[in-house]
Amino acid sequence: MKESMSSAELRAGVSLAGVFGLRMLGLFLILPVFAVHAPQLAGGDNLLLVGVALGAYGLSQAILHIPFGMASDRWGRKPVIYAGLVIFAAGSFLAAAAGDIWTVIAGRTLQGAGAISSAVVALAADLTREQHRTKTMALIGASIGCVFALSLVAAPALYRWIGMGGLFSLTGLLSLCAIWVVKRMVPDAPLRVHAAPEGGAAMLREALLQPDLLRLNLGIFVLHLVQMAMFVVVPRMLVDAGLALHDHWMLYLPAVLLSFALMLPPVLYADRRNRAKPVLAGFAPRAGALARHRHRRVQHDADAGAFLRRPAGRRGGEKFRQRRTVRRLRRTMRSVARGRGRHACTAAPRSTSLRVSRLALQGRQTGDGGDLIWHRSTR
Repeated sequence: MKESMSSAELRAGVSLAGVFGLRMLGLFLILPVFAVHAPQLAGGDNLLLVGVALGAYGLSQAILHIPFGMASDRWGRKPVIYAGLVIFAAGSFLAAAAGDIWTVIAGRTLQGAGAISSAVVALAADLTREQHRTKTMALIGASIGCVFALSLVAAPALYRWIGMGGLFSLTGLLSLCAIWVVKRMVPDAPLRVHAAPEGGAAMLREALLQPDLLRLNLGIFVLHLVQMAMFVVVPRMLVDAGLALHDHWMLYLPAVLLSFALMLPPVLYADRRNRAKPVLAGFAPRAGALARHRHRRVQHDADAGAFLRRPAGRRGGEKFRQRRTVRRLRRTMRSVARGRGRHACTAAPRSTSLRVSRLALQGRQTGDGGDLIWHRSTR
């Protein structure tokens, strides 16, 4: 019998998800509107600087992730989280008072310097048992996805109401609210887990140079690069196309809901079958495989229909052989459909030169099954 999460674990997961949600909501509220607002700032007509302003947060956060995690090992999770949230709030208020693009870049960089994600995830691991950590991480991930969808809908309306300075100020206030959540709702981690490990420099070097982590980090970097580039270009394109900024949610909301609907089944499958990497790596190739599969089905139907419509020969023996061949072909198709005859087999006399082959496509290993392709030679 599987043991469920305790009340303390559930409280830790929900409260830490709230901390992530409050912090990320403030960040995401900026993305859909900043590129449209930027020309009102000195130097904001330079799209390169607009992209730097949006991406500076991620760069400084990436640089300071590991140092913040190491600091939380030495001085405790909560003190480091408090410090990171205060730094984040300071950067938000600096950006709120900005009159030029360079001050916004400085504020965004300071926001990213409050890189508490590693400390929060470590605290979640401290407060939950190993068999329930996946559920806690799922709660955190769900909170990030929900606030992202909410920000796309709410940001244009909030920008119209309180302006860009108000959005940055709201981001700072949400960060201060996250401090209260950590203080009042998140349980304290056991002190024994805060001891810094031996050989910290060697471990850091190994983590930075580990090939699998380098590939993962590169993938995340490219993902965020594309995301930031999209929010530099797309909002302005929509405005130029005649869609007012406060109406952008009518495009963003269906896109987000559709993406959730498309990605939820693969995510659930990967979690239940422990096949996250094949799902992530094979999503696009599988789409191509399905297209090829449909093409082969069409080819199979056309070839089979052409053979069955073939006129009988002048001699009665030829007509008899054709009928017998059709019966054999139907029996072979039923056998293959029931799982027999996975390999190539001959289903007709040599005189007709008709072969039925089973195209495995890696068979049951990939779940693609296979298809029947009928080949008729001309010799």
